[in-house]
Amino acid sequence: MTRILFGFIIFVSLFLRNGINAEAADTPSSRAIGHVRIELIYERYNRDVELSGGRFSATGPAATVPFVLPNRSALQEEERVSARLHFPTGRKIDVYLDAGMSKPEGSEGVVPIFGGGIRLLAYKGRSFDASIVGFGTYVPKIEYKASTLDPSLGNIESEQEESYWEAGIGLELHRSFTLKKGFRFKPFGGFAVSFLRGDEDFLDRYTNLGVTVIGTANLEEDGLLSLYGGFSFLLNRKFSLRIEGRFVNQTSLSAGLAFIL
Repeated sequence: MTRILFGFIIFVSLFLRNGINAEAADTPSSRAIGHVRIELIYERYNRDVELSGGRFSATGPAATVPFVLPNRSALQEEERVSARLHFPTGRKIDVYLDAGMSKPEGSEGVVPIFGGGIRLLAYKGRSFDASIVGFGTYVPKIEYKASTLDPSLGNIESEQEESYWEAGIGLELHRSFTLKKGFRFKPFGGFAVSFLRGDEDFLDRYTNLGVTVIGTANLEEDGLLSLYGGFSFLLNRKFSLRIEGRFVNQTSLSAGLAFIL
């Protein structure tokens, strides 16, 4: 992954320095002034998270006894499919809303996912342009269920439910190039600082022992900073293609196909 990241940085640097027919980057909205764009996105999303402030109580033949859980790390893994609506607000601002479905690894099924964001062109120069980006995502009510057989404890039936929101802000550098036959190619890269907050409730039934354990914990990010990069192709005046990867504290790969309505 490190070699890929360094390779991408070198690739972008060579384009910024030696690109022929390079033009100041036109943001997606600047190619569609007065038109709404819809983008269909597939994303494979992984993020390191931490469960903290957990408490649980055990009920059964004995009285209820509360316990405090130690902090522990986990990996949030999801496959997401969503539609993104970009609204025409001008050449310097791109506003969008997301709605779709997510399939978390090991969950009972798909769950809805909602989000949105804004991109503001903050600097326009000869070598590169810079934009400030803000984004947010909400994933409600992910359910997990499992049944295991422990040699000493017997049958254990587990249920878990969680929901979370994620919000962040970042800085992105980009540049647009006009290729042959009117194609436009735009490499981009930057960094983002994002927060993740959520709740997790769980219930374990030790059916052989007649004991039930009920608990709750806070869900939050395990690391704020992430790097990202990718490229987009404007295929014609109606269609564009975007590929993006994220690294460090979250790892994701997404692809989007946009259509100007």
